[in-house]
Amino acid sequence: MNTGKEEKKPIIRNSKANDYKTIFVHQFYGGVREDHFEMIVESLETNAAESQIKKEVILELKDEVGLKMTPEQAKRLYLFLGKQIAIFEKNNREIKISDEVASSALSKALQKASEAKNK
Repeated sequence: MNTGKEEKKPIIRNSKANDYKTIFVHQFYGGVREDHFEMIVESLETNAAESQIKKEVILELKDEVGLKMTPEQAKRLYLFLGKQIAIFEKNNREIKISDEVASSALSKALQKASEAKNK
């Protein structure tokens, strides 16, 4: 049934946020909540000024961004990364991670989840 009124579609504009930046991901952690997924992305940077003063390397682990995703968004991210990893491995090399890296990430995630629960 045509009522003569067309539903207006929203105008979507794509732009970068004023505080947009590119980082190299060092690690991430997160978890599943009742209705969403959470992930914190961290970077690792050398504090050159403090390192020079103290005459030793000072590294800073920074929480850069927290992501909250619906289950559907999380699944799309999972599928996107899986596809990109497959392309990379086909064109370059197999990506290997050590058991130490995997268990370290798991330990950190469990520790952060425990801390958040106790707050």
